[in-house]
Amino acid sequence: ISPEEEKFLRTIKASKFSLFEVKRVAGSHRLLVTDLYRGSEHEVIVQDAGKIEKGDIIMSLIVPAGDNNLRWRFGGNLVTLSPPAVRELSELTRKWFWEFSVANKGWATGEGFIQENSFRFWRWLIGH
Repeated sequence: ISPEEEKFLRTIKASKFSLFEVKRVAGSHRLLVTDLYRGSEHEVIVQDAGKIEKGDIIMSLIVPAGDNNLRWRFGGNLVTLSPPAVRELSELTRKWFWEFSVANKGWATGEGFIQENSFRFWRWLIGH
């Protein structure tokens, strides 16, 4: 494979899909976020942080913005929720994942499942 393809594959391998809580908005192009699945903190570079506030929850994929994995950028779709919206969705989310787990004989539990299947929940939510 070409060097560009190898770099792309390494970036995808290092990427993280999660829910991120905004801990700090640093200027108009940087966010400090906490990965709610893993508990780790990341600095994320954004084009415009103007409407993002401390406490917002962001669901997205982050990918390295450089070779050292110290700075990240959002990749793909970005869903931002205010804390009241998160509280509203919390019960609905728990119910959906519980029903999905029961339908699949209980295997659908734990961080790995939630991380890998969050897109299914969002597709269901958007369709309702």
